[in-house]
Amino acid sequence: MVVKHVVLVSLKPEVPSSKIAGLADTLHGLSAIPGVLSVDFGETFTKERNQGYTHALIVELKDRKALQVYIAHKLHVDSLKNDILPIVAPGRFLVIDIEDPAPARARL
Repeated sequence: MVVKHVVLVSLKPEVPSSKIAGLADTLHGLSAIPGVLSVDFGETFTKERNQGYTHALIVELKDRKALQVYIAHKLHVDSLKNDILPIVAPGRFLVIDIEDPAPARARL
């Protein structure tokens, strides 16, 4: 069953757009990790209901085993430590993982 790893963050207001663009490139590179089906990252455009979160990362993975591989993979660990956490506002990092029995691609 496909797993979706959903990360919501609030970036510090002083983070320059060039740094965010670099982060997007880094995060899209996570698609090289075995079992990753897709990686999406972007800024919310619904400011009135975002509860302060500014950006989302959604990683679609083959299954729960692929999620465990992803979590432990050096690319993920390094990007979390070096690229994401240093620019996230304190206490503004939320992660959930869900199983999707019918991913969007299968419904098309």
